[in-house]
Amino acid sequence: MEVGNPLQNGIVYDWTPVPAIINHAINRSLHCDPTEHPVLMTEPAWNTQANRERMAEILFEEFQVPAFYIANNGVLSAYVGLTSS
Repeated sequence: MEVGNPLQNGIVYDWTPVPAIINHAINRSLHCDPTEHPVLMTEPAWNTQANRERMAEILFEEFQVPAFYIANNGVLSAYVGLTSS
C-alpha cells in the first residue's frame, strides 16, 4: 500500500484517497455512524468553490451525512479568542 498526502497548501489536489481517509476518520477514529451526525469541516480562505462542492458531494452521496458545513479556519480561530475559559 502506498500512502501519500492528497493535500497541498491545505487544498485537496488528489481526490482518489479522500473517501478512504474520511471513512477511516469516521469508522476507526470517531466510531460513529455518519448518517446520524452532521459534519463540520474547516478550509483555508483560498479554497475553491469546486473543491467545496466535491467535498459536499462525497459526504452526502457516499457517507449519507444529514448536514454538512464548511467553515473558514481563520474565522474559527477568531471565535476561539472570544470564548471564556
